[in-house]
Amino acid sequence: MEIPYRIARKIVVAVVGGTTIVIGILMLVLPGPGVLVLSLGLATLAIEFAFARRWLALLKQTARDTYDSFAGPRQSTAQHDDSHASASQCGREDGGPEPPRT
Repeated sequence: MEIPYRIARKIVVAVVGGTTIVIGILMLVLPGPGVLVLSLGLATLAIEFAFARRWLALLKQTARDTYDSFAGPRQSTAQHDDSHASASQCGREDGGPEPPRT
């Protein structure tokens, strides 16, 4: 009896992802990067299973929200402050430092 490729792939992904999640759960109480390993297990399961994709998206959003609560909201790349002026704004064509004013 031959197992089709899609079923075999789903079985392998389920075993590897499930094992990784179990190890991650154990690492939550034992020394080790439990949340990171759990994320890796969910990412592995998300290859084949929609429920894991939803849980992974929820985990990512929770991580972003937690980061924002500690570090403050992130700035988008268009909103960076302009504290570093370009050479043309400094008044020098060659981009070198301004001569000291006396």
